[in-house]
Amino acid sequence: MNIQSIKPINIINSTAAIKPKRSPNFRGRLTNASMDAFISSHESLVKSAMAKLNKINIAEYKSLTPAEKQALRREVSAITNLNTKVEILTEDIKLHQYAAESIRQAFDKEFGKGKYVVISIGRSLSSISKLLGAKIGEDNVKNIPLSNLSNINPNGTEQFDIWAKKYCDPQLYKLYLDSIGLSKEKIENSGKEYIILDYAFSGRSLKNAYKILTSDYFWGNKKRNITTVSIQEVLPKTYKKENSILALDLQGSGFKCYSFVNKIQDRNSFNINKATDYNLYCNEKQKEIHKLFGFGLLDSEFETNGARPYKEIDFGMMLANSFPGQNKRFWCDEKQQFDKDFFEDFYELDKALKRNPNSLELKLLKNELENLDSYIKYYVDLKQRIKVAVFKNS
Repeated sequence: MNIQSIKPINIINSTAAIKPKRSPNFRGRLTNASMDAFISSHESLVKSAMAKLNKINIAEYKSLTPAEKQALRREVSAITNLNTKVEILTEDIKLHQYAAESIRQAFDKEFGKGKYVVISIGRSLSSISKLLGAKIGEDNVKNIPLSNLSNINPNGTEQFDIWAKKYCDPQLYKLYLDSIGLSKEKIENSGKEYIILDYAFSGRSLKNAYKILTSDYFWGNKKRNITTVSIQEVLPKTYKKENSILALDLQGSGFKCYSFVNKIQDRNSFNINKATDYNLYCNEKQKEIHKLFGFGLLDSEFETNGARPYKEIDFGMMLANSFPGQNKRFWCDEKQQFDKDFFEDFYELDKALKRNPNSLELKLLKNELENLDSYIKYYVDLKQRIKVAVFKNS
Protein backbone atom coordinates (compact mmCIF):
# COMPACT_ATOMS: atom_id res chain seq x y z
CA MET A 1 0.00 0.00 0.00
CA ASN A 2 1.11 3.59 -0.51
CA ILE A 3 2.25 5.46 2.56
CA GLN A 4 2.27 9.25 2.45
CA SER A 5 5.76 10.71 2.06
CA ILE A 6 7.21 13.07 4.62
CA LYS A 7 6.73 16.53 3.14
CA PRO A 8 9.52 19.12 2.95
CA ILE A 9 9.02 22.32 4.86
CA ASN A 10 7.04 25.00 3.08
CA ILE A 11 9.58 27.74 3.17
CA ILE A 12 9.35 29.58 -0.12
CA ASN A 13 7.85 32.60 1.58
CA SER A 14 10.80 34.90 1.37
CA THR A 15 12.53 37.16 -1.11
CA ALA A 16 15.90 35.64 -0.18
CA ALA A 17 17.88 34.90 -3.31
CA ILE A 18 19.01 31.34 -3.99
CA LYS A 19 22.71 31.11 -3.38
CA PRO A 20 24.90 29.73 -6.16
CA LYS A 21 26.27 26.25 -5.60
CA ARG A 22 29.22 26.49 -3.28
CA SER A 23 32.66 25.22 -3.90
CA PRO A 24 34.65 23.72 -1.04
CA ASN A 25 37.65 25.69 -2.29
CA PHE A 26 38.50 28.81 -0.35
CA ARG A 27 41.19 31.35 0.29
CA GLY A 28 42.26 33.13 3.42
CA ARG A 29 43.03 36.84 3.56
CA LEU A 30 45.65 37.82 6.11
CA THR A 31 45.72 41.34 7.43
CA ASN A 32 48.72 43.22 6.07
CA ALA A 33 51.49 43.35 8.61
CA SER A 34 54.51 45.58 8.71
CA MET A 35 56.78 43.02 10.29
CA ASP A 36 57.76 39.62 8.91
CA ALA A 37 58.05 38.40 12.47
CA PHE A 38 54.37 39.13 13.10
CA ILE A 39 53.29 37.21 10.00
CA SER A 40 55.54 34.32 10.90
CA SER A 41 54.13 34.27 14.41
CA HIS A 42 50.53 34.19 13.14
CA GLU A 43 51.31 31.44 10.66
CA SER A 44 53.06 29.35 13.27
CA LEU A 45 50.10 29.71 15.64
CA VAL A 46 47.71 28.61 12.91
CA LYS A 47 49.93 25.66 12.06
CA SER A 48 50.24 24.50 15.67
CA ALA A 49 46.51 24.92 16.24
CA MET A 50 45.54 23.01 13.09
CA ALA A 51 47.84 20.16 14.11
CA LYS A 52 45.77 19.71 17.29
CA LEU A 53 42.50 19.42 15.38
CA ASN A 54 41.88 15.89 14.15
CA LYS A 55 38.45 14.67 15.18
CA ILE A 56 37.24 18.24 15.83
CA ASN A 57 35.83 17.51 19.27
CA ILE A 58 35.51 19.37 22.54
CA ALA A 59 38.69 17.91 24.02
CA GLU A 60 40.73 19.10 21.04
CA TYR A 61 39.12 22.53 21.19
CA LYS A 62 39.98 22.88 24.87
CA SER A 63 43.60 21.92 24.15
CA LEU A 64 44.07 25.08 22.07
CA THR A 65 45.83 28.02 23.71
CA PRO A 66 44.14 31.46 23.76
CA ALA A 67 46.64 32.68 21.16
CA GLU A 68 45.93 29.70 18.89
CA LYS A 69 42.18 30.28 19.16
CA GLN A 70 42.61 33.93 18.28
CA ALA A 71 44.73 33.04 15.26
CA LEU A 72 42.10 30.56 14.03
CA ARG A 73 39.35 33.16 14.52
CA ARG A 74 41.22 35.47 12.16
CA GLU A 75 41.44 32.69 9.60
CA VAL A 76 37.74 31.83 9.90
CA SER A 77 36.62 35.44 9.52
CA ALA A 78 38.88 35.92 6.48
CA ILE A 79 37.66 32.96 4.40
CA THR A 80 35.36 33.91 1.53
CA ASN A 81 33.54 32.10 -1.21
CA LEU A 82 35.60 32.52 -4.38
CA ASN A 83 32.52 33.21 -6.48
CA THR A 84 30.52 35.63 -4.34
CA LYS A 85 33.10 37.01 -1.88
CA VAL A 86 30.54 36.41 0.90
CA GLU A 87 32.08 35.45 4.23
CA ILE A 88 30.36 32.10 4.19
CA LEU A 89 31.99 30.52 7.21
CA THR A 90 30.80 33.10 9.72
CA GLU A 91 27.42 33.28 7.98
CA ASP A 92 26.97 29.52 7.98
CA ILE A 93 28.14 29.17 11.59
CA LYS A 94 25.31 31.44 12.72
CA LEU A 95 22.83 29.42 10.62
CA HIS A 96 24.17 26.22 12.19
CA GLN A 97 23.54 27.72 15.63
CA TYR A 98 19.91 28.33 14.67
CA ALA A 99 19.44 24.79 13.34
CA ALA A 100 21.20 23.05 16.24
CA GLU A 101 19.39 25.12 18.86
CA SER A 102 16.04 24.39 17.24
CA ILE A 103 16.75 20.65 17.38
CA ARG A 104 18.12 20.75 20.94
CA GLN A 105 15.32 22.82 22.39
CA ALA A 106 12.58 20.88 20.60
CA PHE A 107 13.93 17.51 21.76
CA ASP A 108 14.64 18.76 25.30
CA LYS A 109 11.06 19.99 25.45
CA GLU A 110 9.57 16.76 24.08
CA PHE A 111 11.80 14.01 25.51
CA GLY A 112 13.63 15.66 28.40
CA LYS A 113 17.23 16.83 28.67
CA GLY A 114 19.68 13.92 28.49
CA LYS A 115 16.96 11.41 27.65
CA TYR A 116 17.51 11.01 23.92
CA VAL A 117 20.17 10.16 21.33
CA VAL A 118 20.19 11.77 17.88
CA ILE A 119 21.29 9.59 14.94
CA SER A 120 22.05 11.90 12.02
CA ILE A 121 22.22 9.96 8.75
CA GLY A 122 24.47 10.94 5.89
CA ARG A 123 25.97 14.26 4.89
CA SER A 124 23.15 16.81 4.82
CA LEU A 125 23.04 17.49 8.57
CA SER A 126 26.53 16.25 9.44
CA SER A 127 27.99 19.64 10.35
CA ILE A 128 24.81 20.64 12.21
CA SER A 129 25.03 17.43 14.22
CA LYS A 130 28.66 18.24 15.04
CA LEU A 131 27.50 21.44 16.74
CA LEU A 132 24.54 19.64 18.32
CA GLY A 133 26.99 17.23 19.96
CA ALA A 134 28.74 20.18 21.60
CA LYS A 135 25.39 21.25 23.02
CA ILE A 136 23.92 17.98 24.32
CA GLY A 137 27.03 15.81 24.73
CA GLU A 138 29.04 14.15 22.00
CA ASP A 139 27.96 10.68 23.17
CA ASN A 140 24.35 11.67 22.53
CA VAL A 141 24.86 12.46 18.83
CA LYS A 142 25.86 9.84 16.25
CA ASN A 143 26.53 10.87 12.65
CA ILE A 144 26.54 7.70 10.55
CA PRO A 145 27.17 7.16 6.83
CA LEU A 146 24.09 5.68 5.16
CA SER A 147 24.13 6.20 1.42
CA ASN A 148 21.97 5.71 -1.68
CA LEU A 149 18.73 5.36 0.29
CA SER A 150 16.67 7.54 -2.04
CA ASN A 151 17.24 4.89 -4.74
CA ILE A 152 15.29 2.27 -2.77
CA ASN A 153 11.50 1.93 -2.74
CA PRO A 154 10.35 2.68 0.83
CA ASN A 155 7.29 0.39 0.64
CA GLY A 156 7.34 -3.22 1.78
CA THR A 157 10.08 -4.95 3.77
CA GLU A 158 12.92 -5.47 1.29
CA GLN A 159 14.90 -2.31 2.08
CA PHE A 160 17.53 -4.05 4.20
CA ASP A 161 18.07 -6.83 1.66
CA ILE A 162 18.48 -4.39 -1.24
CA TRP A 163 20.85 -2.13 0.71
CA ALA A 164 22.93 -5.06 2.02
CA LYS A 165 23.25 -6.59 -1.44
CA LYS A 166 24.14 -3.43 -3.35
CA TYR A 167 25.75 -0.98 -0.98
CA CYS A 168 27.25 -2.31 2.24
CA ASP A 169 28.32 -5.51 4.01
CA PRO A 170 25.79 -5.75 6.89
CA GLN A 171 28.15 -7.67 9.19
CA LEU A 172 30.80 -4.98 8.93
CA TYR A 173 28.21 -2.25 9.35
CA LYS A 174 26.82 -3.92 12.46
CA LEU A 175 30.32 -4.04 13.96
CA TYR A 176 30.68 -0.34 13.18
CA LEU A 177 27.34 0.53 14.82
CA ASP A 178 28.25 -1.54 17.89
CA SER A 179 31.60 0.25 18.14
CA ILE A 180 29.98 3.69 18.40
CA GLY A 181 27.45 2.71 21.06
CA LEU A 182 24.56 1.78 18.78
CA SER A 183 24.21 -1.91 19.54
CA LYS A 184 20.76 -3.47 19.84
CA GLU A 185 21.37 -4.22 23.53
CA LYS A 186 22.47 -0.67 24.29
CA ILE A 187 19.46 0.84 22.56
CA GLU A 188 16.98 -1.49 24.26
CA ASN A 189 18.43 -0.99 27.75
CA SER A 190 19.51 2.66 27.79
CA GLY A 191 16.12 4.09 28.76
CA LYS A 192 16.52 6.75 26.07
CA GLU A 193 14.67 7.71 22.91
CA TYR A 194 16.61 7.27 19.65
CA ILE A 195 15.78 9.77 16.93
CA ILE A 196 16.87 9.11 13.34
CA LEU A 197 17.32 12.63 11.95
CA ASP A 198 17.73 13.85 8.39
CA TYR A 199 16.76 16.59 5.98
CA ALA A 200 13.74 15.12 4.18
CA PHE A 201 13.09 16.33 0.65
CA SER A 202 10.97 13.40 -0.55
CA GLY A 203 11.10 11.44 2.71
CA ARG A 204 12.37 8.28 1.02
CA SER A 205 15.81 8.30 2.65
CA LEU A 206 14.43 8.82 6.15
CA LYS A 207 11.85 6.05 5.78
CA ASN A 208 14.39 3.65 4.32
CA ALA A 209 16.91 4.48 7.07
CA TYR A 210 14.25 3.62 9.65
CA LYS A 211 13.43 0.31 7.96
CA ILE A 212 17.08 -0.70 7.55
CA LEU A 213 18.18 0.25 11.06
CA THR A 214 15.10 -1.22 12.79
CA SER A 215 15.25 -4.41 10.74
CA ASP A 216 15.65 -7.61 12.71
CA TYR A 217 19.27 -7.78 11.58
CA PHE A 218 20.22 -4.54 13.34
CA TRP A 219 18.13 -3.03 16.17
CA GLY A 220 14.55 -4.12 15.76
CA ASN A 221 12.36 -1.77 17.77
CA LYS A 222 11.16 -3.97 20.63
CA LYS A 223 10.92 -1.10 23.11
CA ARG A 224 9.44 1.22 20.45
CA ASN A 225 11.98 3.85 21.43
CA ILE A 226 13.28 4.49 17.90
CA THR A 227 11.58 6.98 15.61
CA THR A 228 12.29 9.44 12.80
CA VAL A 229 12.24 13.23 12.64
CA SER A 230 13.08 15.51 9.75
CA ILE A 231 14.75 18.80 10.61
CA GLN A 232 11.89 20.63 8.90
CA GLU A 233 9.47 19.30 11.51
CA VAL A 234 11.20 20.97 14.44
CA LEU A 235 12.09 24.35 12.93
CA PRO A 236 9.90 27.02 14.56
CA LYS A 237 7.53 28.61 12.05
CA THR A 238 8.12 32.12 13.39
CA TYR A 239 11.73 32.37 12.10
CA LYS A 240 10.85 32.77 8.43
CA LYS A 241 14.12 34.36 7.29
CA GLU A 242 16.30 31.68 8.89
CA ASN A 243 14.01 28.89 7.68
CA SER A 244 14.11 30.19 4.13
CA ILE A 245 17.90 30.49 3.97
CA LEU A 246 18.42 27.14 5.72
CA ALA A 247 16.02 25.32 3.42
CA LEU A 248 17.66 26.74 0.32
CA ASP A 249 21.06 25.65 1.62
CA LEU A 250 19.83 22.14 2.42
CA GLN A 251 18.02 21.77 -0.90
CA GLY A 252 21.19 22.81 -2.71
CA SER A 253 23.43 20.50 -0.64
CA GLY A 254 25.15 23.63 0.67
CA PHE A 255 26.50 22.02 3.84
CA LYS A 256 27.83 18.77 2.35
CA CYS A 257 31.23 20.37 1.79
CA TYR A 258 31.52 20.55 5.62
CA SER A 259 30.34 16.96 6.19
CA PHE A 260 32.18 14.77 8.69
CA VAL A 261 31.00 11.55 7.02
CA ASN A 262 31.07 10.50 3.38
CA LYS A 263 29.34 7.94 1.19
CA ILE A 264 30.42 4.33 1.64
CA GLN A 265 32.02 3.54 -1.70
CA ASP A 266 32.10 -0.26 -1.52
CA ARG A 267 31.52 -3.20 0.81
CA ASN A 268 34.80 -3.65 2.73
CA SER A 269 35.56 -2.47 6.25
CA PHE A 270 38.20 0.04 5.19
CA ASN A 271 35.59 2.00 3.31
CA ILE A 272 33.36 2.23 6.37
CA ASN A 273 36.35 3.59 8.26
CA LYS A 274 37.19 5.89 5.37
CA ALA A 275 33.62 7.18 5.17
CA THR A 276 33.68 8.17 8.85
CA ASP A 277 37.03 10.01 8.84
CA TYR A 278 37.33 13.19 6.81
CA ASN A 279 41.13 12.89 7.05
CA LEU A 280 40.86 9.85 4.74
CA TYR A 281 38.37 11.10 2.15
CA CYS A 282 39.28 14.81 1.95
CA ASN A 283 42.15 16.39 0.05
CA GLU A 284 44.44 18.84 1.86
CA LYS A 285 42.37 21.94 1.08
CA GLN A 286 39.17 20.20 2.16
CA LYS A 287 40.83 19.11 5.41
CA GLU A 288 41.69 22.73 6.13
CA ILE A 289 38.13 23.91 5.64
CA HIS A 290 36.82 21.07 7.82
CA LYS A 291 39.18 22.03 10.61
CA LEU A 292 38.48 25.75 10.37
CA PHE A 293 34.74 25.33 10.09
CA GLY A 294 34.66 22.73 12.85
CA PHE A 295 36.69 25.06 15.05
CA GLY A 296 34.31 27.90 14.22
CA LEU A 297 31.32 25.81 15.27
CA LEU A 298 32.85 24.88 18.63
CA ASP A 299 34.12 28.41 19.18
CA SER A 300 30.63 29.80 18.58
CA GLU A 301 29.37 27.50 21.33
CA PHE A 302 32.03 27.97 24.01
CA GLU A 303 33.41 31.50 23.57
CA THR A 304 30.23 33.58 23.73
CA ASN A 305 29.86 33.86 27.51
CA GLY A 306 26.29 32.63 27.30
CA ALA A 307 25.31 35.21 24.67
CA ARG A 308 24.70 32.74 21.82
CA PRO A 309 22.09 33.69 19.24
CA TYR A 310 18.83 31.75 19.45
CA LYS A 311 19.44 30.84 23.07
CA GLU A 312 15.69 30.74 23.68
CA ILE A 313 13.73 29.60 20.65
CA ASP A 314 10.09 30.63 20.45
CA PHE A 315 8.25 27.65 18.99
CA GLY A 316 4.92 29.46 19.05
CA MET A 317 1.69 27.81 20.07
CA MET A 318 1.72 24.05 20.49
CA LEU A 319 -0.57 22.11 18.15
CA ALA A 320 -3.13 21.12 20.74
CA ASN A 321 -5.57 18.94 18.77
CA SER A 322 -5.01 15.19 18.84
CA PHE A 323 -6.93 11.99 18.35
CA PRO A 324 -8.08 10.23 21.54
CA GLY A 325 -5.29 8.02 22.87
CA GLN A 326 -2.66 9.58 20.59
CA ASN A 327 0.82 10.32 21.95
CA LYS A 328 1.52 13.33 19.74
CA ARG A 329 4.84 15.15 19.48
CA PHE A 330 4.30 18.86 19.95
CA TRP A 331 5.67 19.72 16.48
CA CYS A 332 3.14 17.44 14.73
CA ASP A 333 -0.52 17.93 14.06
CA GLU A 334 -2.76 14.93 14.62
CA LYS A 335 -2.63 13.78 10.97
CA GLN A 336 1.17 14.02 10.79
CA GLN A 337 1.48 11.96 13.96
CA PHE A 338 -0.98 9.41 12.61
CA ASP A 339 1.04 9.01 9.40
CA LYS A 340 4.22 8.39 11.40
CA ASP A 341 2.57 5.93 13.82
CA PHE A 342 0.82 4.10 10.98
CA PHE A 343 4.09 3.76 9.05
CA GLU A 344 5.94 2.33 12.05
CA ASP A 345 3.16 -0.08 13.07
CA PHE A 346 2.70 -1.34 9.54
CA TYR A 347 6.42 -2.12 9.32
CA GLU A 348 6.36 -3.89 12.70
CA LEU A 349 3.51 -6.09 11.45
CA ASP A 350 5.36 -6.82 8.22
CA LYS A 351 8.49 -7.85 10.14
CA ALA A 352 6.47 -10.05 12.48
CA LEU A 353 4.82 -11.74 9.50
CA LYS A 354 8.22 -12.45 7.94
CA ARG A 355 9.19 -14.16 11.19
CA ASN A 356 5.87 -16.03 11.49
CA PRO A 357 4.21 -16.15 8.04
CA ASN A 358 1.48 -18.55 9.19
CA SER A 359 0.19 -16.40 12.06
CA LEU A 360 -3.54 -15.85 11.53
CA GLU A 361 -3.59 -13.14 14.22
CA LEU A 362 -0.94 -11.09 12.44
CA LYS A 363 -2.65 -11.51 9.06
CA LEU A 364 -5.97 -10.30 10.48
CA LEU A 365 -4.34 -7.30 12.16
CA LYS A 366 -2.59 -6.32 8.94
CA ASN A 367 -5.89 -6.60 7.08
CA GLU A 368 -7.56 -4.36 9.67
CA LEU A 369 -4.77 -1.83 9.36
CA GLU A 370 -4.95 -1.83 5.56
CA ASN A 371 -8.71 -1.22 5.69
CA LEU A 372 -8.68 1.21 8.60
CA ASP A 373 -11.67 3.57 8.49
CA SER A 374 -11.27 5.36 11.81
CA TYR A 375 -8.33 7.18 13.37
CA ILE A 376 -9.94 6.83 16.79
CA LYS A 377 -10.35 3.05 16.43
CA TYR A 378 -6.64 2.84 15.59
CA TYR A 379 -5.49 4.63 18.73
CA VAL A 380 -7.96 3.24 21.29
CA ASP A 381 -7.99 -0.37 20.09
CA LEU A 382 -5.94 -1.50 17.11
CA LYS A 383 -2.58 0.04 18.04
CA GLN A 384 -2.47 -1.77 21.39
CA ARG A 385 -3.45 -5.08 19.81
CA ILE A 386 -0.68 -4.68 17.23
CA LYS A 387 1.84 -3.96 19.98
CA VAL A 388 0.88 -7.12 21.90
CA ALA A 389 0.81 -9.33 18.80
CA VAL A 390 4.18 -8.09 17.53
CA PHE A 391 5.75 -8.58 20.98
CA LYS A 392 4.48 -12.17 21.12
CA ASN A 393 5.95 -12.86 17.69
CA SER A 394 9.32 -11.17 18.25
